[in-house]
Amino acid sequence: MADDDEATVPYVGLYAKFAFAIEENNQLRMNGTLINFEKLRMLWKVIDEIKRFQEVTYEFPANQTLQEYLRNPPTLSEDDIYIESVLREQRK
Repeated sequence: MADDDEATVPYVGLYAKFAFAIEENNQLRMNGTLINFEKLRMLWKVIDEIKRFQEVTYEFPANQTLQEYLRNPPTLSEDDIYIESVLREQRK
């Protein structure tokens, strides 16, 4: 799954589903006393896969315009907000 060093966005819900299935379908102890290391190995594989996705660095060029906009977003007064709302959602 995460074999490449290429930037990828994993579907985290799938990994949660894998971990849940492993947890629910495998006992932690076998015969009441022995630790089920196979279950722990399966869980480790899921966690390791997620960790490998997190290790990939994502290099994006800085967008100064966007950064400035996010640091200082435009603000509107209550009256301006109301006017914008009326213009975008005409009353029937």
